[in-house]
Amino acid sequence: MEISKEQLSELHFPKYDVLTDEQHRAERMRLIGNAVLASNLYKVKANIKFVCHQGTRSVVTTIWHCTDKHVVLKGGRVIPVHAIVNVS
Repeated sequence: MEISKEQLSELHFPKYDVLTDEQHRAERMRLIGNAVLASNLYKVKANIKFVCHQGTRSVVTTIWHCTDKHVVLKGGRVIPVHAIVNVS
């Protein structure tokens, strides 16, 4: 189910990493890094699939920045990296 980035503040994210395999976690960070570059250089929006307490959701938006803990989206919204399943 796709949501708007404004709805992110209403969600609760799990405290655990949704990806259990280290190789998948490394791939997630690579995909996030590519999406940050595409968003900042070419104004391309990313489709971020993530898990919250309400289930699996996705948001299509610009990624401005990423730390090892959070992805920062346009408008200052954040998603914990450990909740992200995929980025395309």
